[in-house]
Parts: sequence; C-alpha cells; structure tokens
Amino acid sequence: MAETNRHIRFEALHSALSYALQKTLSKITLKAFVSCYPQIDVSSLEYVRKQVVSSWQSKAESEFQKIFMERQLQLHLNELDKVIEKAEQRKCNGEKVQIDVSDLSPTELVKAHMITMKREVVKNLDEQLSALRESNEKLQKRLNEYKLDKTLDMHEYPKLLDDLKIIDELDEQEEDSKLKSIVEWAVDEMQFS
Repeated sequence: MAETNRHIRFEALHSALSYALQKTLSKITLKAFVSCYPQIDVSSLEYVRKQVVSSWQSKAESEFQKIFMERQLQLHLNELDKVIEKAEQRKCNGEKVQIDVSDLSPTELVKAHMITMKREVVKNLDEQLSALRESNEKLQKRLNEYKLDKTLDMHEYPKLLDDLKIIDELDEQEEDSKLKSIVEWAVDEMQFS
C-alpha cells in the first residue's frame, strides 16, 4: 500500500467533523440575525454574527481536539490503518496470521474457546447424523426385504391351502378305504362265526 494512504482514517474523521461544523455554522446567516433582531443595525448584527461564528468554531475545534487527545483517536485510528494494511498484505500473499494467545483479552479467549467447542459439537452432530442416516437406510432395506418376503408368503398361501385340501382329500380317501376294508373284514368275520 502506498505511504500516502497509511493514516487515512484519522484524516477522514477530521475532515468530516470540519465539514459538519462548517455546514452548521453556515446556517447562522445575517438574514437569520436580522429576522431575530430587526431593531438593531445590520452592520452591528454582521459583526456580532461573525464573532459568534468565530467563537463557536474555535470552541468546537478545541472540543474536537480535546476528545481526540482524551480518547487517543489519532493513535488508535493510525494503528487500525496499520492492522488493516498488514491484513490486506497477508491476504494478497495468501498468508495466515498466527495469533499470540497472550495478546488476547479474556473475552476473546472465551469466544475463541467457544468457537472451537461449537465446531467440535457440529462435527459430532454431523457424525451422529451420518450414523443415523446409515442406520435408517439399513432398517429401511430390512423392512423392504421383510415386506417382500411377506408379500411372497401371501402369494404362497393359496397354493399351500390347495395342497392342504389335496392332502385332506387323500387322507379322507385313505380313511374311507381303510374303513371300507375294516368293515369288509368285520363282515367277513361275522359271516364265518
């Protein structure tokens, strides 16, 4: 980054405050003074207006300077410019910054730890989700196979019933023939006795 752009934030803040002050002071016009004090001479009012504007401007500028000094705004904004410049250089070079933990505040340390913990929780939840999906897929496959088996079984029931009827009929025929042969034997036995 060029050296001329290094401390632009403080200069921009100072310029913005100066512009705002000038816009405010420009609203204090001679016309406004004349409308408020029509009985006083216009040249006297112009003199008073210039004195008021000058006084307000110097007081506002001294207040700005006092705030700049108390808050060390120039120093902090210049540091911000340097940090941003270094970050942009690292970004252009593809570098990653190594942060010294001792430079972090307790709040920043807690936030960093929370981020790490949240990432770990998200990773664990993703793993659990994958395991559940895999388990659900296996269960769905088993359920589909079971359903298919039961469907096939249902198709086999009529055939099985037909087979049972045939066996029943054969059993009945066999029983009938046995009964008939027993009856014939009994009849034969009775005739010989």
